Amino acid sequence: MTIPKYILLPILPAILIFIFNSCAVEERVRSNLHDPLTILTPAEWAPSNLTALRISSNEIVLNWEYDRDDISGFRIDKKTNDGEWHLDYGVIEQDLREWKDASAIASDAITYHYRLYAYASNNSSSGLVVQLSDSAPQSVDIISVTYDLEQMTVSWNKYSNDDFFSYVLLWSEMEIGVKTIIDTITNANTDTYGLSEFDPTVENWFWVQVTDQLGLTIVGNGLSNEIDSPPSTPDLYPVTYQGSTIILSWSQNNDNDFQSYHLYESETEDMSDLTEIFTSENNTDTTYNVSDLSESESRYFHVVVQDVWGLESISNIGMGSFYYRFKNAFGGSSNDVGESVQQTADGGYIITGSTESSGNGEKDVWLIKIDNEGNLEWDKTFGGANDDIGYSVAQTNFGGYIITGSTESFGNGGKDVWLIKTDSQGNEDWSQTFGDSHNDGGEFVQQTVDGGFILAGWTDSYGDGITDAWLIKTNSNGGEEWSQAFGGSTNTDVGLSVNQLNDGGYIVTGYTDSPIGNGGKDAWLYKTDSQGNVQLVELYGGPNDDIGYSVRQASDGGYIVAGYTESFGNGSSDIWLIKTDSDCNEEWSQSFGGSNDDYGESVRLTNDGGYVVAGWTNSYGNGNYDAWLIKTNSNGGEEWSQNFGGSNTDIGKSIRQTADGGFIITGLTNSYGNGNYDVWIIKTDPEGNSG
Repeated sequence: MTIPKYILLPILPAILIFIFNSCAVEERVRSNLHDPLTILTPAEWAPSNLTALRISSNEIVLNWEYDRDDISGFRIDKKTNDGEWHLDYGVIEQDLREWKDASAIASDAITYHYRLYAYASNNSSSGLVVQLSDSAPQSVDIISVTYDLEQMTVSWNKYSNDDFFSYVLLWSEMEIGVKTIIDTITNANTDTYGLSEFDPTVENWFWVQVTDQLGLTIVGNGLSNEIDSPPSTPDLYPVTYQGSTIILSWSQNNDNDFQSYHLYESETEDMSDLTEIFTSENNTDTTYNVSDLSESESRYFHVVVQDVWGLESISNIGMGSFYYRFKNAFGGSSNDVGESVQQTADGGYIITGSTESSGNGEKDVWLIKIDNEGNLEWDKTFGGANDDIGYSVAQTNFGGYIITGSTESFGNGGKDVWLIKTDSQGNEDWSQTFGDSHNDGGEFVQQTVDGGFILAGWTDSYGDGITDAWLIKTNSNGGEEWSQAFGGSTNTDVGLSVNQLNDGGYIVTGYTDSPIGNGGKDAWLYKTDSQGNVQLVELYGGPNDDIGYSVRQASDGGYIVAGYTESFGNGSSDIWLIKTDSDCNEEWSQSFGGSNDDYGESVRLTNDGGYVVAGWTNSYGNGNYDAWLIKTNSNGGEEWSQNFGGSNTDIGKSIRQTADGGFIITGLTNSYGNGNYDVWIIKTDPEGNSG
């Protein structure tokens, strides 16, 4: 169709103007691809004053300024931290100047970056960047974790900023462990928390997490309690004895968290078969008595202290053994003396000595039999009108007893050696005297391997000097087989103790003051063959009196001698212990004593290879003289010593080790008993403790 001229001509100017304008716009866009106006650069039509503000825990608001309205709108890019930009995260109408990001979670670990553009069609202005970093709340540190019997208390420093929302108390059993919420606290002024259920025996770590009003959180430094230590270790003291009762005692526990004592006993030292015998929740209950042991039985003990948290401490192991321990005196209103003691096959003891309180004469031989607890079973006296004394007793192979001493009531004149054989009840089987018209005395008797007896003593009737040592060998019926006198041509030589040797010969000790010595009296040893012929003689001593009272063959074949010395030691006289080899050569000697008089009368080998000596002391103890018991090692070194006595004179004369490892001593006492002097019997444990 052709448009008429009358129609086309009127509108032609308008068409031309439209075409011209359209071409002009296209040219403008092509000449500046970045802004809506040909006269502006991308930076010139960019928004200004972009700000970011957090308004909640998950919202950030952006605001900006823009004074033009010839754009299509705004575009926003977003990134977090150093990540990639999220383009066109927000597209906003051209008339708005605010935008809200509702997914911006508050966190001090995230920095939000926003970039704002104005755009017209496909063209954008320069970008305007803003960033927002959330700061964590002020941290709160644990400052102490303490506890008592009732609760564990956690303390921290208070939060001081205005944006406080809550404390969250966290707990873990280790510093790097998983944290467990204990409680949430909304009072900013709270700075302590108490737990009634807790275990101080392990680590309890605590932290406080602070949350601000934006929901930001921070956990401060944690702290643990000091782990509760076990109770103070108790000391189990050495046992004491009261009769047949063991008394156990231990140190008192004064810990605030004390719960209980537990006393255990075992029959073995490794405590492998424990039996609880006592428990108490009273911390002052620190003693317990054990009285159900059999004779010679040993038990082992320890004490366990337990606190309220269940922690325990165990004491040292103590041993208690049941030994009969006693001190008994026997006698009447006059003088009664114990001279010799031996344990008998039935576990009791036989004692001989002399009594002036009973019998027929001034002094009678006294034979006393007691049981293993020190109780009198029977006693017998032997003698006539004059003085008769028993110095040595031994149980025979036949079950009876053999006694030697001296008699003035029987024999040939003056004093004679007296040998008495009894049955098991102390009834005399036979007796023999040895001697002539002068004085002669028996000091020690031992049954020999052939069933006979060997006696050591002295004689004024035979020999070369005034008094000579005398050795008598008898058969089993007391008939003399041979006798030998030893000594110098003058002065006094005495035999006080004899011991049959492994080779069948004999070793004798005593003293000599004949000129053959070093001065005064000298201790001596003479060794004989089985017939009493002298093989060796050795003297020991210095310028003063030195006497050997007792001799035994040692385990190495040598000899051990006990007596006293005035030439050596610390005081006017000291106990003297001499060890020799088998040829009587001195290997060592030891003296024991203080500044006063101290005497040794009897020595025995002990089960552990050492020695034990009985005597008396005026340097130590309670009275004028006290009985003295000394235990040494194999080299004569003192291991322990014990004194026995009261305010008057108390003397030990004879000692034997007993089957239970303890010791039995006899002598005399003026501190106890009924008369002037009484026979004294002391039974100890292996450490010398008596009842």
